[in-house]
Amino acid sequence: MVIVGTFAIPIIIDYSAIVYGFPQTLRENRLLVFNLHFCDNILDLSFSNTYLISRCGYPLKNHTFYTGVFSSPLEEKIKKQDQIDIQELLKGQLDEITHNFKQK
Repeated sequence: MVIVGTFAIPIIIDYSAIVYGFPQTLRENRLLVFNLHFCDNILDLSFSNTYLISRCGYPLKNHTFYTGVFSSPLEEKIKKQDQIDIQELLKGQLDEITHNFKQK
């Protein structure tokens, strides 16, 4: 049995860079593309390339948060919600890839 194919995994990359002389924290949503070759129980998996889907800001989505004396700090709420938004984005992209794969 021989299996040959390509598959992709959506990711978010956070990095720092100097933009117009000022330090910036940047974020990219990318697909990592891999080539797969499976023959005689030997698996050969190799990285092919990466594809930029979009550049994202921080936080990913704008939300309204209410803070008070006994609540968590605003920065903590934003960080938690941003992680939830990223997980939902990546899960949606992975579901779309899986759905498109099943149609072929």
